[in-house]
Amino acid sequence: MNHIADDSLHPQLASLVEHSAVPTGIGEAVRKPAGARFYKCALQVNPFAYTERHAKQSVYKTEEEYNAAIVAACIEEGIEVVGITDHFRIATSRSLADALTTAGIHVLLGFEASSSEGVPRTHEWSH
Repeated sequence: MNHIADDSLHPQLASLVEHSAVPTGIGEAVRKPAGARFYKCALQVNPFAYTERHAKQSVYKTEEEYNAAIVAACIEEGIEVVGITDHFRIATSRSLADALTTAGIHVLLGFEASSSEGVPRTHEWSH
């Protein structure tokens, strides 16, 4: 979902970057957004295998149905970035990640883990 800001170019600037003397790279750069923007994200999505392994109630009988429903919901809600996580696993997320990527949605793959060391308190991190 690459958002190019062509619509926001001032008409004089638009005609200038169309000129043959302007290098292609400059024209492409001028058409990009002027700065940072916010993305609508869903950062805690579980793959189908998680729902099966943890006996979660689901109306979806297959991984393909589940993935299609997640993709459809993301599109309907305008979600542009999805974080997929499972407990100590990444491979279980591959087919959902592929389906989302094919739909133009950015994917962050991760996993949930625990450690016998725990998490240090904030003040222990300071120097």
